Amino acid sequence: MSFCLRRMPAARRNSRESTTRFEASSLTIVFMHQAAMAWLQVARSCGPFATRSNSSCANRRKMLPSWLKVKTTRAIYACGILLLGSVAKAPAQSTWNYFISDAGAGQSLVTWSVTGSLAAPPGSVLVSPVSALVVSIDAPGIFKEPYAASGSLQRIPTLDGSYFQLDNSLVWAPIVSYEVNNVPGGGNDSFGLATPTLPPHEGDPGRVFLYHAGTQSVLLPIDYSNFNPGTYQSQESGFNTPVTVNLTVGPVPEPSPLAFSAVSGLCGALAFRHRKKST
Repeated sequence: MSFCLRRMPAARRNSRESTTRFEASSLTIVFMHQAAMAWLQVARSCGPFATRSNSSCANRRKMLPSWLKVKTTRAIYACGILLLGSVAKAPAQSTWNYFISDAGAGQSLVTWSVTGSLAAPPGSVLVSPVSALVVSIDAPGIFKEPYAASGSLQRIPTLDGSYFQLDNSLVWAPIVSYEVNNVPGGGNDSFGLATPTLPPHEGDPGRVFLYHAGTQSVLLPIDYSNFNPGTYQSQESGFNTPVTVNLTVGPVPEPSPLAFSAVSGLCGALAFRHRKKST
C-alpha cells in the first residue's frame, strides 16, 4: 500500500521496496486464542494446584477436546498463559486484497477486501505526510505491452461507497479514483485506488484513518486483455503498522465452492480419524 503525494515522480515511486513476506494467517491466531481460552477456563475452575479428585475440575476436563487434554491442571494453566502471551505479541498488520476479472465490453471488474488494523477501530496512524491516500500494488509485469499509462488518477465511473474516516470524526475521504502506471522503462507497474486530495493538515503524521467498506466492487474502463493474469504482492509502510497489498488477476472464485471444499476436507479428516480410533 502506498500512501503518497499525488503525481509523485516515477523514479521515486519505483524506488519503493516490494516484498513477498507472508505473515501468520488470522486463522492461526484465532485458533491459538480459542485453545488458550479453553485451557484457561479449566484452570480457572480447578485452580493451578487442583487434584484429580476435584469433581468440578473433572467435569471441566471432560468438556475439552481430546487433543487439548493434558495430565495435570498445572500444565493446562501454564500452556494457556504461554499461548495468550504469543497471541498478545502477534504484530498488528493490515492486508488489502485486490481481485481483477473480465467484465466484458472493454471493462474490468475490480473487487477488494481489507482486514487488520486499518479496518478495525481506532484505525492506523500515519507516519509520513500525504496529500491523498493511494492504496496501490507495485510489481513488475502487471500490464501487458504495449499498454501504457502515465499513473495519473482517473475518476471511477460509479463509486462503491468505501471511505476513510479521520480521527474518529465526521471527516471522511471516499475512494473516488483509480491509478494505473505502466510507463515503458519505468520499473514496476502499479495499480490502485485513491481518495481525493486531503484538506490542509489532514494528511499530517499522527492522524488516524479508519477504513469503512462499501460494496468493494467497481467497474473500470480498462480492457481486461491489458492485464497479465497472475498474483502480485508488495508491502510498503505509510502507517504505523505494516500493510501488505495483494493483487490477483483472473476469475474470482465463488464463495460457495470454496466453502464446500473446506467442509468436505474437514469431514474427510474427521472420518479418517474416527476410523483410525475404532480399529
